[in-house]
Amino acid sequence: MYCGALETKKRHHLESRSKYSTKNETKTDLLRIEDLDDVNYSEDLDDHFRRGRNSAPHSSRYNPTNQYNSAQNRTEHISRGPITMNTFTERIHRKVQKSMMKRKEGINVYNSAEAPPRKQLYDTNLNIPNKPVKSISIYSGFNDEKHQRSYHSPIDPSTEEGRKWIARKTRGIQKLRCYVSPLGRDVDLDNDIASCMRETELISPETNYYLRPKIKQSFRNISVVNDQMFKAASNLINKGNIRRVCAINASHPTKPCGNWLTGDYSHECILSRQSALFASVSQNRCDKMFKSHKFDNLDHLYSDHMIYSPNVPVIRDSDEKMLEFPFNVTIISTTPPDMYESRCPSKMVYEVLERRIRKAIQLAYQKRHDGIILDAFGCDIYGNDPEVVCEIYKKLLIDENLCAYFKKVVFAIPEKKVFLIYRIAF
Repeated sequence: MYCGALETKKRHHLESRSKYSTKNETKTDLLRIEDLDDVNYSEDLDDHFRRGRNSAPHSSRYNPTNQYNSAQNRTEHISRGPITMNTFTERIHRKVQKSMMKRKEGINVYNSAEAPPRKQLYDTNLNIPNKPVKSISIYSGFNDEKHQRSYHSPIDPSTEEGRKWIARKTRGIQKLRCYVSPLGRDVDLDNDIASCMRETELISPETNYYLRPKIKQSFRNISVVNDQMFKAASNLINKGNIRRVCAINASHPTKPCGNWLTGDYSHECILSRQSALFASVSQNRCDKMFKSHKFDNLDHLYSDHMIYSPNVPVIRDSDEKMLEFPFNVTIISTTPPDMYESRCPSKMVYEVLERRIRKAIQLAYQKRHDGIILDAFGCDIYGNDPEVVCEIYKKLLIDENLCAYFKKVVFAIPEKKVFLIYRIAF
């Protein structure tokens, strides 16, 4: 059985030698680079050193030409001495370099024939790709399919991952205080963000405002639109010729701008992704409001603190796309009561809502704003009834005549069901 195994081994060895004869040496003279990854060098070298210095390795996977076939090659091998690790790697590297040089010259490495010309991905004159790149990888330390973004399609703000990506980009713009517009123009936000942060005020709950009564108007200056707040503010500035516009924001009780960095879809998070609101409310001077809500929130009605953020730069539109020309909107942030967590009577919650909305409107007039943007205050993630909030607005704006203190009052209601309620009321 041992002799039969030897005969079989010799026969396979002769077949491998005849396969790579000297006639085919000119055609397969170069090394296949792809085969280098599959070579087991240790087995070939161990076999070579075990059988003697003048013998060739059994396996010829690392050299398709099998340089030990011809007598001339065997003589050259004997004269050069035994193959060591250094000489073996040097020969491999020489083969690789030779194949790379021929590949650069346009010669096929495998059959020494001229390879077909490669398709140019770039125009030689304009240096522009002939076809768009399908996708690019946003590196985040690991290879994840979630970070594959289409090069030409925009980020989808309707998905949580897209909102996270937009929030991170907006936070980076707030730190750099500049961005590149869609037309390639450099937009400087340094002065706007610096002045907004410098003039931000924390209004204490004890602050009260006295408004001189005005005569009721014969016409209504109240309108209801099915848009987001910043889009309504932009239309009010551009078409209504109102320069000082103020918006009322339902603030998160314990965190500046809530969970806007994690892709939340509340009204405040939308405002934070589209503007530099976070840079204003996250200052140390505003911590007192969030700390008081964090430690004194057993009833979940919270306090009457307000944050006045003047001239906040708005850098994105309602579709979360960058604006070519940003504009400024003043934002008043106050916290509504949480009906999901509160166990207080509805009458008490009604009084708290009425008091905070009244204070926010009075503060907007005291700061000499001639236009105000309102929404369904506390009806998204806080569970307040839209009809109750609409009734409070109607009482304050029409019965108490607070709408007469402004040139224009706009309700921006993106939800259709809530929009119909306000449309019927006003």
